[in-house]
Amino acid sequence: METVCCIYWTFSTKVLFGKMVTLVFYITNLLSFITFIQLSTKWPRLMAKWHEIEKKLPHQIDTSRMYSKMRTT
Repeated sequence: METVCCIYWTFSTKVLFGKMVTLVFYITNLLSFITFIQLSTKWPRLMAKWHEIEKKLPHQIDTSRMYSKMRTT
């Protein structure tokens, strides 16, 4: 609702750079919100697909501890 008010206020009065910055800020936030909502609705299917792919991958050994042991000796 605040974004709509900002857009109306920007175009109903004289257009200045300061108002355009505010408008761009609110529109960017609105688009981020919409994208986040779209992602959140697809999240369960995405995680199910991720789990399927992860099960098919070969087991990998964690080498980070091995590297630190080799470095200290």
